[in-house]
Amino acid sequence: MEGRDFFGSASVIAFGNGRNEVGMLRLAAIGVAILAGEGVAIAALQAADVLALGPVEAIDLVLKPKRLIATLRR
Repeated sequence: MEGRDFFGSASVIAFGNGRNEVGMLRLAAIGVAILAGEGVAIAALQAADVLALGPVEAIDLVLKPKRLIATLRR
């Protein structure tokens, strides 16, 4: 199963903070690493496109997409 694109990764925003979520963060159109009380794995941080300072802030990026667009602008 690993490596397959069942959900169409081009339309997925993934959230995570652990080593076990690195693949998901890499495959997603937008990977959001979440820095929470327990911290964030360096590998997850490196795999992500954006860092959020908590789960509420991560969801806010979806609810207020202009913030996300500004962050990802090239």
